[in-house]
Parts: sequence; C-alpha cells; structure tokens
Amino acid sequence: MGTWLYYVPYHKGSGDGYAYHGYVARVNRSDFTSSGIEYLNLADVAADLIGYWGGCSDGTYVYLSPDGHGHLVRIAADDFTSNGVTVIDLVNDVQSGMTYFISPVAYAGYVYYT
Repeated sequence: MGTWLYYVPYHKGSGDGYAYHGYVARVNRSDFTSSGIEYLNLADVAADLIGYWGGCSDGTYVYLSPDGHGHLVRIAADDFTSNGVTVIDLVNDVQSGMTYFISPVAYAGYVYYT
C-alpha cells in the first residue's frame, strides 16, 4: 500500500447547487491530520477539468474517471502539481459519445474503466 490516500473531486453538495469542482486531495497515511493534506485544483490546469466519478492508482499515477465530460486525467504521484497532470479529451480527440465512466481499477499494468 502506498504513502498517500487520494480523494476524487465530484461536487460540492446541495448547499452549492451540486456544483462540480476540480480539487483532488491527498492525505499522507503516516500523518492523517490536517497538516498531512495536500491538494491540487485541476481547474487551474483547464477550467473544464471538474467533476469526476472515481479514481485509482497504480502507485506511479492517479487516474480519474470523467463524469459527463470525457476528460481522462492522469496525475503523476511524484509530481502532485499542475505540471504532473496529463489529459486525454475523449470527446474531441477519440469518440464523441465517450463521456461517462465510473469505478476505474488499476491491475497488471492497465487501467480499466466501466
């Protein structure tokens, strides 16, 4: 098991009209306190990188599953900054209907999305 626990951005809750956000948070497992939290706002990379439904990690990268927008995101675990973010735009670059995925799983060198 790795050093970090990752939390995937979805939405802010009913008080904010269920507005999506792009904040990925991670907590150091050996410092499970507020001082062990780091965050990255994907909306700082691109404004439309908000709202994800699940994520997984293979130890090297964190992968996020898009909720309706088709932007696959990969974050380098050793570069948890905007520079460590890679995006594939499925809708515009691959196939227009590829927008919703849930529950990604990393296994045997691959990431599987459902």
